[in-house]
Amino acid sequence: MKSDKKIHGIFYFVLTFMLLSGFFITPCISKEIQKVAVLPFVMNTKDDLTFLQKGIFDMFSSRISYEDEIIVLTRENLENLLKKSDPSFSVSQSVNEAKAKELGTFLKVDYVLFGSLTLFGNSMSLDVNMIDIKNNTPALTFHRQGTEAGAVIPELDKIAEEINFKIFGRQTEEFQSAQLALAQNQGGSKDNFASPLNKYETLFEINDVIEGMAVGDVDGDKKNEVVIFYGNTIEVLELTSARKLVSGSKINLSHALTVVGIDVADINHNGYSELFVSCINPVNQNVSAFIYEYNGNKYVEGSEDYPWYFRVVDSEGQKLLYAQQSGKGGPYTSEEVFRVNAEGSKYVAGENLKTPADFSIMGFANGKILKDNSESRVYTDKNGMLKVFDESGRSDWSSEKGYGGSLLFFYFNRTKASDEEFAGEYFHPRNLLHNMKGDDKKTLVVIKNHNQTSDMFKGFRSYDYGLIEIMEWNELGLSPVSAAKRIPGQITDISISDLNNNSKEKLLVSFIKQRKQLLSNNTSKSIILAYDL
Repeated sequence: MKSDKKIHGIFYFVLTFMLLSGFFITPCISKEIQKVAVLPFVMNTKDDLTFLQKGIFDMFSSRISYEDEIIVLTRENLENLLKKSDPSFSVSQSVNEAKAKELGTFLKVDYVLFGSLTLFGNSMSLDVNMIDIKNNTPALTFHRQGTEAGAVIPELDKIAEEINFKIFGRQTEEFQSAQLALAQNQGGSKDNFASPLNKYETLFEINDVIEGMAVGDVDGDKKNEVVIFYGNTIEVLELTSARKLVSGSKINLSHALTVVGIDVADINHNGYSELFVSCINPVNQNVSAFIYEYNGNKYVEGSEDYPWYFRVVDSEGQKLLYAQQSGKGGPYTSEEVFRVNAEGSKYVAGENLKTPADFSIMGFANGKILKDNSESRVYTDKNGMLKVFDESGRSDWSSEKGYGGSLLFFYFNRTKASDEEFAGEYFHPRNLLHNMKGDDKKTLVVIKNHNQTSDMFKGFRSYDYGLIEIMEWNELGLSPVSAAKRIPGQITDISISDLNNNSKEKLLVSFIKQRKQLLSNNTSKSIILAYDL
């Protein structure tokens, strides 16, 4: 019986990739068009403002549409489809989030935008909502008030620009100009909103899939190396005088394991940074973490493996090692979390960390981000929401949109034939807190990969581009302080390090530019970039 289930599972897995790689007569998913439906705004006013209602549609349609990537349904198509969906639906009735999702599903769009405008005397109130139909993420909401009815159009324009930035990662010149003006009004530089990630160099390319990366002096030569993993291979890369990374050593792990994280730090303080490799066994869901260390000749595996997920966190300039106890409920069950200390040749659990119930250590970062310079902790939950919590484990803030995104997957154990195939949870990539301005306050560097597939297959995702966002804490929570940096492909890991050993830190980014598709002749390709900070 178990053999039949296994065969069934394998068939499902292969069928999934056939469908999404073009084996059957299905379109290529290399560039999925995103569709948006702008519902008629509800006009709360004593006057007939049908012309303004149509004008709002036209304005959002023209601002959001983008070449052949983002298409807004025409007013005629929308009205005809809405009549088919719900003959009783009226453009004058209010729409809530549930109704918007219902209509969006029928319309087969990715996003639904709806809202209302209230005019009373010379006052105006504007509410706008943007719903992601395919992903279970909170709505992006906007509320504007003004003492002049004429403020409606400028406010709608600003909202459209924010939607382009926050949803689609696009910034127009007008939006950047507005941000520049805001920065200047707050005493900032006119260049505050431009992305600081402009100057970069390509350090490494490989025809494989780099899923993770860490930086440290692993061979004791007082120079930093870059450690990557792809498949079941750990590879140590060294920087040459030509400013390129070349292979130094390789460690091959068991093919029965899936590597989900790599970290580097000198926790035992002997001058050699250890390699902390977190793995899972997809068959029995066991977590096994291995530690490797250079002995002057080769990398030697420690005498023990640990049932933990490891993560090295930079805390006020000191690298600390944390771990999360494994559990077959997945990586977001907040099993025991603690700091890890070295005692001789062993690594032991130290001080416990109080965490929220849905905590995962893979996206854990720790530092002073609040205005009062108090220490806070950041992580990414299973839905990709960034969350901030305090020392008591209490959640203080959550993002309204998802971040992260990877293809590293934890498979739940199927105990019954009726259990969902390939049920599990995706791991999310690393978050970094770093002092970029020379003061005590940290900025957060996060990854946001764009999934171009729908949720038709839970065990499959495909990313066509990724964003690097730099965020700081303000009255609204964590917010971007600059334009996002868009990179083609899936971003897998980030590290801020003095790779050149010249006291100048760089942001290293590993990304998968191309994955080999089933039954195709293409090859995978991954790249490591180094951005000046």
